[in-house]
Amino acid sequence: MPGYLLPDDITALAARVVAENAAAARKVTLAESCTGGLVAGALTEIAGSSAVLDRGYVTYSNEAKMEMLGVAQDIIETFGAVSIACAWSMAKGALERSGADIAGNQRRCRAGRRDGVETRRHCGVCPCGARFHG
Repeated sequence: MPGYLLPDDITALAARVVAENAAAARKVTLAESCTGGLVAGALTEIAGSSAVLDRGYVTYSNEAKMEMLGVAQDIIETFGAVSIACAWSMAKGALERSGADIAGNQRRCRAGRRDGVETRRHCGVCPCGARFHG
């Protein structure tokens, strides 16, 4: 779609999310980590997104996940920040803290270095979480 910041396929998906949730009169909240707000950014590229997007949380650090979304430390320690359990807990926390009807997240992982040690745990894994009221 010409004139948009993100690639056409992403913009088309965002337009679908906005259209389908607007048609159902649903509000959406997002809990993002490594995507750094890009999902929320994709939605706000679409005209009419203000009728759908309630808010987004960018919780890159484990501390932010725990403080802003109520993710339990034992979930992060036991399963890892890049796990389905953490994704579900992030979506749950976002839903509980917003006025939204649906909460979701898309997270990604990349290899990196922490304290001089290469980290590859869960790389290539993209857990998603979604929660609905009702």
